[in-house]
Amino acid sequence: MSESPPSHSDLPLSQQVRHCRSDSIHPPSTTANSSPSSPPVDTSSINDDDNDTSWSKSLIDDLKKCRDGFYAATPDLISHADFFLGGSVGDIAIVKNEGKKVELLLSGIFKIDQQLFFMSADGGFLPTNAYNRDFVDTKLTCQLIPVQNDPSFITAQNDFDAIVANVKGLERLILLKKGESLQSCIRDSAGKPCIRLSHTLFVKKDDNEDPETAVEDGKSLLVFVLFMHPTFLCSENVTANWPVHHRITSALEHASLTHNISHLPAYDEDHTLITPGNYHHKLCGAIVQVHFALIHYFIKQSKKSVFTAVTRQILVLRSPPPAPLNPLKRGHITDGPAFGNNNICKKVCRVSFFT
Repeated sequence: MSESPPSHSDLPLSQQVRHCRSDSIHPPSTTANSSPSSPPVDTSSINDDDNDTSWSKSLIDDLKKCRDGFYAATPDLISHADFFLGGSVGDIAIVKNEGKKVELLLSGIFKIDQQLFFMSADGGFLPTNAYNRDFVDTKLTCQLIPVQNDPSFITAQNDFDAIVANVKGLERLILLKKGESLQSCIRDSAGKPCIRLSHTLFVKKDDNEDPETAVEDGKSLLVFVLFMHPTFLCSENVTANWPVHHRITSALEHASLTHNISHLPAYDEDHTLITPGNYHHKLCGAIVQVHFALIHYFIKQSKKSVFTAVTRQILVLRSPPPAPLNPLKRGHITDGPAFGNNNICKKVCRVSFFT
């Protein structure tokens, strides 16, 4: 693998690498744009206990056969991969020995961790954050962990360690020099490995650039917005009205002057694109099928080699369980009687000091 970019690296990186756009990964709600090799997933039998295990195995079999990428637990995956070195604009994992440079698209079945979930519409952005970052630098992130306590997805659970090992192996393709440190996309969750999945929320406006090949050049690093399907790049009007907390309304107004929102390519069990207001309750804790790419960039100031698992598509296979009730939370007096006969206890309602 060469240390320097190919001679044609003066072209935008998005024009040098063939992209497996989201429509070729078979967006669940699409038919005309779906790849012939990747039919929409049938989740109709998910509630049938007798068919659950075979159904989940068939999903994995489909991922293994998908010509648009690799099942992330594929044995010896590293032999199929290389990195396209983009120089100052960063690097992207590609399929090795292809005539054209094709992005290495990885897939698997995971559970989205309920801890450190920052895939709400605003990515959990705080105006007074410790890193002094602007809203336009926000990434939607979550942690992918193995499916647990669900025999229907036992194969996916057993494959998780192999997926983690493969991702680490891919990261080792970029050699560290003396004094450099590694920031892997494999993180720690309660003492166990997880995959940190990321999605760039904002794309810089450029009237001279095709949205499908847009690449944003940040302050100290490149944020790849590859394979952008036109329907995911929001209009100025949608960007200006993106649902955010009132405390960051002014930050959104400022961001919308120079950037547009990039919609998260996530679909629910009905194969419908999830709206931003529903990101949290439809994704946090869900069992999902994920397609992602592996991006690398180097931060010179800190001599840090950073890897990012970039979201290409999320499909919910099983919705999150209902949120548990807080045992410390009680009703207010205006809620009416809490105990006993309603006629007797109309005014005797326990008021909690915890609410």
